[in-house]
Amino acid sequence: MVRSRPTVLVPLLALVLIAASPALAAAAEKPDIFVPPRLDLTIWTLLVFGALLWVLKKLAWKPMLEGLQGREARLRGALDEAHTARDEAQKLRAELQTEMGKIHDKMREMLDEARRDGQQTKDKMVAEARAEIQAESERKRREIQMEAEQAKQELRNQTAQLATLVSAKVIGRSLSADDHRGLVDEALAELPGAAAQKTTA
Repeated sequence: MVRSRPTVLVPLLALVLIAASPALAAAAEKPDIFVPPRLDLTIWTLLVFGALLWVLKKLAWKPMLEGLQGREARLRGALDEAHTARDEAQKLRAELQTEMGKIHDKMREMLDEARRDGQQTKDKMVAEARAEIQAESERKRREIQMEAEQAKQELRNQTAQLATLVSAKVIGRSLSADDHRGLVDEALAELPGAAAQKTTA
């Protein structure tokens, strides 16, 4: 436990004053600069110096050394923690950069996939529209063919009726249903040949 400075300084000053009092008394008695050595003064000086060293060792040096060593240990610990924190920060930065790279790659893949899906959807819609247009044109063509067949059939029927009326007037008598049918079949059989002759003529 480190003592405060006033409690350490007060005993030190007291010891210094006690040790210096014989020398001050001697100096007061003899104003001469060169004082012959005295054994008692030398012993007191050595004792005070030893006591002062002992007090300093117990009260000042040891706590100061402990404080300095503690401070050094704290600084070394803080430095180690700073190195550890720096290494962890660099590691986290590398991991973050790796994760960002993965995210960028994933986003690029998602965009490419979205483009492919969009192109496929577009192609599918175009193919469906073409198929629908083709089916509609086929249906219209069939309808036109059916209407043409119906018109031809109607024309044949009207032609047969006209042929029956004309033949009835020419012959002057009425024909049976079988006669009508036979005449119509003959007339119809001759119609394509007559049409071909007209086109060649």
